[in-house]
Amino acid sequence: SDKYYPNNVKFIFSVIEDSETLTEKLDSLFPNDKSIFLNVNDLDDKESISIFRSMINDKQGRFDFIKEQFRQAEITPLYIKLIYDLLSKTPSYSTKLKKIKLLYNTRKCIEFIFENLEYDYGDVLVKTCLFYLNDADKSGISDEEMIESLSLNEDLAGQVFEFNLTSDKKVPITLWNRIKYHLREYLTYKEVDGVRVYCW
Repeated sequence: SDKYYPNNVKFIFSVIEDSETLTEKLDSLFPNDKSIFLNVNDLDDKESISIFRSMINDKQGRFDFIKEQFRQAEITPLYIKLIYDLLSKTPSYSTKLKKIKLLYNTRKCIEFIFENLEYDYGDVLVKTCLFYLNDADKSGISDEEMIESLSLNEDLAGQVFEFNLTSDKKVPITLWNRIKYHLREYLTYKEVDGVRVYCW
């Protein structure tokens, strides 16, 4: 690039190690300075427990509850984040804590979150919202697009408007807002032509 930036301006690029095109291009930009590249290795048990302990701070009792689980789990940064979220939002008297103790990998945590959403708001609504979120992929989906899509789903519309005989059968945005609220920490949003769109 022909642009120059002050010394106090830093850019951080995160790339997957096997993305050869990206890594080679970055390497060619800085041929004489290999010290700027940092290889992030997998977390070991000691590091993961240390990170988790610093996150929970005053929730030490809950850390003791989960510590043994970490020795058997497939530790990733996302797994730590999900377990932390689940423990933080689950009351100590809840029977869900026993189920959380059985979540040994990221996939199990995600399935647990979705299952609880389905229990709270119905499997048709949750599965339909997740389908359209996944279908939108990185392009994202706006609130209006989600509501239009949900309204076209016959199974969902049949549940929502079971006793409503009006012709205007647009699914209330509050249904989508509930799902969006519970997934807020895992969704990203961006502006496209002045409209906010959501994606994973």
